[in-house]
Amino acid sequence: MKDTEPTLRPMTQADVADVLSLSDRCVGKGLYSAEKLRALLRRTASVCLVLRTADGVLAGYCLTYLADIAEAAALTKLPPAALRALSPAREPRVGICKSLGTEAAFRGKGLGCRLQNTCADALFALGADFLLGVAWRKGYHIPVRGILERLGFCYLRDSEHVWYDEPGLACPYCGETRCVCPAAIFVRKRGEGA
Repeated sequence: MKDTEPTLRPMTQADVADVLSLSDRCVGKGLYSAEKLRALLRRTASVCLVLRTADGVLAGYCLTYLADIAEAAALTKLPPAALRALSPAREPRVGICKSLGTEAAFRGKGLGCRLQNTCADALFALGADFLLGVAWRKGYHIPVRGILERLGFCYLRDSEHVWYDEPGLACPYCGETRCVCPAAIFVRKRGEGA
């Protein structure tokens, strides 16, 4: 690894303010609060990573966690039966790829793929039967699509009003405080992909 390449490490409480700031710029202002990020870090089965330079600059982050079918269905606004059908497991464990952000100066260097792939491997190691990536869609444009597809995720379907009830979100795409943008849902099954 080059000395100038950011170092990958688990996210800690000390990273919350920087991740919140980057998320506001990359994903959507107000989608997360400091308390939501702290709660995610307290989850038993979460994998949250950051990339920092040697001088402490946050280059990127990835927020993921394990969920059951009911929680995954509530997040994606998809029917539980549709998600259950993705795995032969009786009670599938779902890896949720919640958020990925890379600082503009560090884009195009494969860091988003590195973050997402490391989280995906960790979620499978924790017992995920499949992973879901939930991505904003603006017309035909899905900003994170390239990363997800490079890592073996396949487009599953769109879902409506995924972010509609997120308090405080100022959607960067529709401009509404009650986001009406559709989400593109991607899936990666155990043993498939990168």
